[in-house]
Order: sequence, then C-alpha cells, then structure tokens
Amino acid sequence: MSWYFNDFRADTEDWPSISLVTPSYNQAEYLGSTLQSVLDQGYPELEYIVMDGDSDDDSSAVIERYESDLDYWRSEPDHGMYDAINQGFERSTGEIMGWINSDDLHLPWTLHVVGAIFQAFPSVNWISTLKPGACDSAGVPTFNCKPGFAKRAVVHGRYGGGVRNIPGYGHIQQESTFWRRSLWEASDGLSLAYHGASDFDLWCQFYKLDRLYGVNVPLGVFRRHAAQKTSSTEYSYQAECEYVLESHFPSSQLTVQQAATYLRLHRSVFSSLLTPYFGYRGPRIDLPVSEGKGTLPEKYFL
Repeated sequence: MSWYFNDFRADTEDWPSISLVTPSYNQAEYLGSTLQSVLDQGYPELEYIVMDGDSDDDSSAVIERYESDLDYWRSEPDHGMYDAINQGFERSTGEIMGWINSDDLHLPWTLHVVGAIFQAFPSVNWISTLKPGACDSAGVPTFNCKPGFAKRAVVHGRYGGGVRNIPGYGHIQQESTFWRRSLWEASDGLSLAYHGASDFDLWCQFYKLDRLYGVNVPLGVFRRHAAQKTSSTEYSYQAECEYVLESHFPSSQLTVQQAATYLRLHRSVFSSLLTPYFGYRGPRIDLPVSEGKGTLPEKYFL
C-alpha cells in the first residue's frame, strides 16, 4: 500500500480541508494510538477535534501530549458519544467531514486518499471503504471485502447486520466513511435517540440524498475489545438498525421483484446472467486518482 501513500503525498497543493472528530470517554488505554494514527499521516489541511466526556482515567493527560497538533479539545460532561460528535462538528469548518472513535485506527494513507478522491471528483459527496479492517486489542489487523454499496441493498437491510432476515454484507464502516459538509448540512445530523445505531441512521439519511461510492482501498481499522460500547449486552445494535431502517425505508416499500435478493443467487452458475436483473448496482472509485485520474465505474453485485 505504500505506493498510494507516497503518490498522494507527492503534491500537497490544493488539498481539501478535512474536519475529523474523535469522541472519547475513559479510553486512555487506546486513545493515544488513535490520535497518533491520525496525526502521523501529516495531512496538510487537517482540522482535528477531540471531545472527551469528562473521563476519570488518564485520558486528559494523553490528549495533552498531542494538544499542540489539535485544533480544539475539551474534557466536559456530555450526553453521550453522538452528542459529543455533534458538538465537535459544530466547531468544525472543513469541507470534508468524518469521525474516528477513540479506540479505532486510521491507516498511514487514509486522509491523503480521502483528500485525493474528493479533490478529483467534485460530484462525489460521500465515500466508504470496500475493504474494512478490524483488529484485536493488541492492534493486529485483518481485512475483508464488500461487493459494493447500493441504495436498494440498504433498503433490503444488507448493511444493517442482516436485518429483515436477509443475509448481510456487514456494516458500513464508520471510521472509513467521509462526506462533504454540504451533505451533513442537508441532514439532521446524528440522532441522540439511539444507543449505538445513530451512525446507521445517518447513513440512511445520506442515502436519501445521494449515492455512496465504494473505495477499493482500506481506510480504517475497527478495534475489538471487551470494554467497547458495541460489546455491551445492554442493547442490540441490530435491533436498533431494524427500527432505524423501518423508520426511513418501511418494509411495505419492498416489491416482489426485490424479494429475489432472498435467494442467494450468487450460488448459481447463472448468477453472472441474473445479476443485472436481480442484483444491485453500486458506484465505485478505482484508485489511484492522483493528478485527477481515476474512474467511477458501476458494478453489479448480488
């Protein structure tokens, strides 16, 4: 992957500004690694904001070690992670937006790839990786692949963890998703009504406004550990996704033809013939895009 990194760092003129927010609460063990994964990229037009929820561990001390490279940080009580992110975005000014949680990681090329994409393709309003990464508590990563992104697949529940009793493609990875400020301003922002699925709610809002472009490069790593919010047994992320999906795209909108996606057609020898009729069509961004080069192909998938 070093060729992406070196290519995008070669010319640092006219990079779009990126506003990144990190919400945090009692994550001193991992917070430093997260901050370092962002700041070590050396992206020239980064606005980085850290919103700590009045942690009672060593989080403030960790943040203070990096505060000269931060545009703003505070450690005060808030109404949870999504409230902190909303507050951070209210303070932000960048053209491109995103957030990374205080236990996750960016890759050395992430922001340069993101900046190059939005610079090269003015019509693209939001992107996410087709190669999401995950790591254990020690930071050892693994990566998998998604076939693509399509609104119909969202309506069917394919990105909500297998909601609506349909096999899923896995979630849209939040730390690998970025968008233009104009898209954020056209949405209602992150809802405080959900314990964990406010990100999925935001993706549904965005999908009502524009298409999601898949990027064929890993952009982030989700860290799995016992203390994380998504490991809690107090709520079901999938159940919240079910509710979110129904509120945005009621199941009554599903048609008989769309029900063909239930059939696992990818196991059939005829799948290549049937995909254009019964599958999904998702836009992609094929890299590299340096010097304005690159393509936006459509891909059919089941």
